[in-house]
Amino acid sequence: MLSVRRHARSLLSLPVTAARRCNARQIKNATEGLLRLLKRDNPTSESLHRTGLWNYKKTGPKPKGDRARVNVTDDELCDAIIDQNRESLLRHQGCDLVDMFPGCGVWSRKLTDLLQPRSHIMLEPDADLYKPFLEPLLARPNTQLLPKSGILWHELDGILTPEFLPNQAKTDQKSPNGVPRNDTLLVTANFSWHPKKRFASFNSVAQLLFYQFICSIRPGSLFQKYGQVRMLIWIMDSEKRPYVPQNMQSRQKASIESEMLTEWVHELAGLDVPDPKKVDLSEEGVPVKRSASDSTWFVRDESIELDSAQKVLARMRERGIVTPPGRETRLAQKVLARADEPPAVAGEGPIEITRAFYYEYEKMLALFEEGNIQRGSPQHKRMLVLGSNVRVHQGQLEVFTAFIKEYDEIIALYAAAAEESPDSAAKLAEAKRKDAEWNEKLSRMPSDMRNQVILCRDNLHVYRQNPPLLAWDRREIEPLVVKPTDFFPNVPLSLLDVQPKAISPHLRGRDGDVLDQLMKGLYYHSTLTIDKALNTLAPGAADGVLPNCPSIYDPSKAGVPVGGMGTLAVRSLNEKQILEVLDGWLKWDFKPSYTELVARTSEALEGEDDQLITEV
Repeated sequence: MLSVRRHARSLLSLPVTAARRCNARQIKNATEGLLRLLKRDNPTSESLHRTGLWNYKKTGPKPKGDRARVNVTDDELCDAIIDQNRESLLRHQGCDLVDMFPGCGVWSRKLTDLLQPRSHIMLEPDADLYKPFLEPLLARPNTQLLPKSGILWHELDGILTPEFLPNQAKTDQKSPNGVPRNDTLLVTANFSWHPKKRFASFNSVAQLLFYQFICSIRPGSLFQKYGQVRMLIWIMDSEKRPYVPQNMQSRQKASIESEMLTEWVHELAGLDVPDPKKVDLSEEGVPVKRSASDSTWFVRDESIELDSAQKVLARMRERGIVTPPGRETRLAQKVLARADEPPAVAGEGPIEITRAFYYEYEKMLALFEEGNIQRGSPQHKRMLVLGSNVRVHQGQLEVFTAFIKEYDEIIALYAAAAEESPDSAAKLAEAKRKDAEWNEKLSRMPSDMRNQVILCRDNLHVYRQNPPLLAWDRREIEPLVVKPTDFFPNVPLSLLDVQPKAISPHLRGRDGDVLDQLMKGLYYHSTLTIDKALNTLAPGAADGVLPNCPSIYDPSKAGVPVGGMGTLAVRSLNEKQILEVLDGWLKWDFKPSYTELVARTSEALEGEDDQLITEV
């Protein structure tokens, strides 16, 4: 789909002679791809379309503006977001509002209707294009429209001054009591471009901007120099995964940093997670290929998903929050549909991980039984292969379930042995014996199945913590489901709510730099157990560091006493455990110097983390 859209845009700029060389099918496909992005389901989309920026036909002066920008245009969606989060947003009533890339202003108008800010600064690089849309906002008192983007730091620094924010004062970033929350300043931005804008070696300017906004919390720079300033940021739905991971497979270094620097990163609205069982077949029984953004390969046990959704809906009921019809997530619908059944409990019962080929097999089998697929045809051969895959996968899930059940029994034995009793020594010996047997059986498995067992364990382990490790499982409200036509062009976006938190002052200095390098090195091997990952940084590091990390092995503190391949992986460490690793590293007498550590982790650097935007 993306290539089609880019091809459509390239066709618009081709000379007539060059365009004629394109065959009719290319032109038709490209045109249809472009038109699919320009559907208008609301008056604002219609008005944007009439500007001619997205459908310029060379019949007059060419509109000036960035047509890669994606605008939020649906009033009903914005109203629903405001209604669901009214209680949380009202603490910013009468604040100073900094609004970056307001565009057509639908979201900005709804937000200011609720908050009635004492000042509203809009940074809009395409001010001439969007000024007619922003006139209702400009008619309000203390509202300014500045023809700047704000993503160039020298421009943004020029706004963060007493001239524009006279009611804001810088905070003491070295205060032993931590930096206080500042509800008198709120930042909202729309960092969404389609196709994505690149900067240097970074694939997306939007992700770079979001990452740097998160990273500004630690040194107290940008907006964070005024305290813990909340941020509401629209980004492409396909770019949210590093910051709102919904499973361990998606938990990256950026996820860890956001967890350590923020109280939460919540998704208030976004595209629903596609159903793993949903597969569309053509009339010939051939599966219709999904786009890359619709990948359903990264999934976890269905009992975890249902348990998580149940708790969110229960919290919403207590607060009287109701999701508008048509905006419910698939999980919420599934929980409501099984209201008469016993509640799902994560980790109880067989592991259920449904892959797309399950449903594809069911549909093809139905077509075969109806006589629409002939025996011996390519479709029939594929159906037989899929049937074999289903049976193999179901057998694997039974093996995974047995391993996880045995693992839980070992954890229970270790916990019982930790309690003072006459038979504690016997229980400990029994736990170690079963631990060794479990590791021995796991080592004899094929590597792909062994990795899947550990992955199932990791997803279950981080969910069972109190509170759950992933911010997704701590969400207070189920996100609203967006539709492509809520935006113009029709590219789905997500609204992320970022609330910074007070961090330990010593993390703002050299210790914070050491932690950053440790995370870069360790997360280069995120699936390794923590002892093996440490030893990749320096020989003997595990023996020198881990004795100072008691919570990694303490089940009462989200640790795992199981040894060998059952030891916690890097990606499963929570904030307390990561800080213990830092503390153990700093106490280790034979640790490499900071310069040596930087050199040893340089292979894990991707370059984009340390780039600053000076031009776009």
